[in-house]
Amino acid sequence: ASWLTPASEAPLGISLAVAKDRAMEPLLRVGDEFTVNILEEGNPATRDLMKHFLQRFEPGADRLEGVESFEGENGAAILRGACAYLECKIVSRMDASDHWVSFAEVVGGSVAKASATAAAHHRKVGTYY
Repeated sequence: ASWLTPASEAPLGISLAVAKDRAMEPLLRVGDEFTVNILEEGNPATRDLMKHFLQRFEPGADRLEGVESFEGENGAAILRGACAYLECKIVSRMDASDHWVSFAEVVGGSVAKASATAAAHHRKVGTYY
């Protein structure tokens, strides 16, 4: 996703933007379920995971190859290196030029390390990613 942010408290929800040309876009339509893995700021393993997932993948490549994970309630991967995760279901989405902006209800999740601070990825250049 290009970005993800809290959107509502009741029901608990998030909003996310996904570029229309991304390989994951067909997997994120109304009714689809996914997991947001939250990584810990300052954890050396976080840097490695972020580096892994920020690389470009060939179409059909297994993005989880070499990454320790397990299947969540919704069938999506939960990273063993995550300090928390949210299981979500897309409820609505709207066309936003070259992106889709979606609202997803948080339907499950867990916190593995309550004292952790969530990591954030800050792009050096906002005009290209």
